[in-house]
Amino acid sequence: MIRPLTESSGHFPLRGHMTGKLERETPQGVRWNSHLVSSIVHGRFVILVSTLISVVSVIVYLNVSRPIYEVRGTIQFAGAVGTANLESGVMTADYLDRLADAVRSDAVLSDAVRRLDPSELAILGIGTDGVRSLRRILVIETDVPPDPLRIGLNSPYPHEAARIVNAVMASLASAQGTDGKTGKAALLIDPQMLANCTAASGDAARMGPSPLALALLAAVGGLVIGLGIELIRGYSGDRIRSPRQILQFTGLKTAGHLPILREGSTAGRGLATYIDPTSEWALMCRALLLNLFGVNVSRQAGTLLVTSPSDGDGCSTVAVNLATTIAMAGESVLLVDANVGAPILHKVFGDNNSAPGFYDGLDNPMSVREFVRPTHIENLHLLPCGKASSAAAAKLQSDAVSDTLKQLVGSYRYVMIDAGAALGNPGTTALAARCRATLLVLHAKRTTISSAAVCRQTLKTHGAKQMVAIVNALPNAQWHRFASKNSAVRTGNVEREKVYRDINEFGLSPT
Repeated sequence: MIRPLTESSGHFPLRGHMTGKLERETPQGVRWNSHLVSSIVHGRFVILVSTLISVVSVIVYLNVSRPIYEVRGTIQFAGAVGTANLESGVMTADYLDRLADAVRSDAVLSDAVRRLDPSELAILGIGTDGVRSLRRILVIETDVPPDPLRIGLNSPYPHEAARIVNAVMASLASAQGTDGKTGKAALLIDPQMLANCTAASGDAARMGPSPLALALLAAVGGLVIGLGIELIRGYSGDRIRSPRQILQFTGLKTAGHLPILREGSTAGRGLATYIDPTSEWALMCRALLLNLFGVNVSRQAGTLLVTSPSDGDGCSTVAVNLATTIAMAGESVLLVDANVGAPILHKVFGDNNSAPGFYDGLDNPMSVREFVRPTHIENLHLLPCGKASSAAAAKLQSDAVSDTLKQLVGSYRYVMIDAGAALGNPGTTALAARCRATLLVLHAKRTTISSAAVCRQTLKTHGAKQMVAIVNALPNAQWHRFASKNSAVRTGNVEREKVYRDINEFGLSPT
């Protein structure tokens, strides 16, 4: 005996996955601010751990690494920057550039190396090639008022760095250049032009922020990282992960799942089961059919509505391929396009005209069978969407729909209706109330658990009877992980079961 599949079979406890309980009457939304509040409230442990790790890492770094000190020696000249230098006959700015070049020259640096003890150079990692090393590490500034010339080093060893800077300054003081007026050799720095000369000191200021500021910065960074982790977990937690998750948060059993279809054409996607009956998609469609109806498809009959929470979830593709699979099993099927927003089924079968069709038949239910078109697939017929109007859309909530469906059911074993998205579409919910069962297509990457729960509650509120979920576009990489979580919730205990349970588990009621 085929057991009925009803969305109220058994007791399905709903547990909140982001912000407390997820009630059936008011499913959790997916607003950004709700994710943020939930991440702060429920991610306190992760945020705390992330903050502590960041602060401890900074403290360890400060204790292991040596701080860097800024060691500087300064030379000030008489007169403001920009006045003429009487000895050289050039402007002070150009004169300072000459001094900076002199500091980097081989003559000055070689003389500075001779003034120093090799051990002082070795502490700073300066080996035999002292001139090149000094040229690379010296800091020369000529535009920092009130000191026209600064010579310095940034080093973890301030006292040794101070002695090196002072040696360079002494070598610069004794360096000679060419007098611009006489052309004779003269001191590059005229002692009469000096206003002040401050030697470098080992008691230098530490570079960078203080240890307290670094710790505070690390704490803020840890908070941001922890909150980011919780936000990502929150968003990923609202995605389709397993049949058990769908059951917990929507109360819907999962009849099966379908892989991604990569065919580019409309016909290629819609008739995948017919074009290649041995493909993975065709095999999964037959497994889905087995889960829905059991081993004897002919014992089932009636109207099936295929819908989804939002557009683009693939309900049209699922409807066509499932109808094709039933037709290939030898049962007569009528495929009805009621998706007024994006009617596409006529294009799947190579027809560019969608009228007359279903919505035209609502005006005269007795004539609706005249609009049915045969397809090149045996046992499969198509009723296109037709020309929709505001009046026709209003009739979806009237007895005209029931009268129209009665005319169709009498001629076919199955009437499968592609109704498009259910959320925000009262016509789809009205159709669901007049169909024997509703197949809710959930896109593995696009549909959220929250929107699926809202859609299920909306359909149930408007009178939808038997509802079952179908997961569409499941990537191959997620197949085993998704299938391994196919477990049922029974009296609060989670029991792991096979990917496809007993075929009668999902059998739709014959009546």
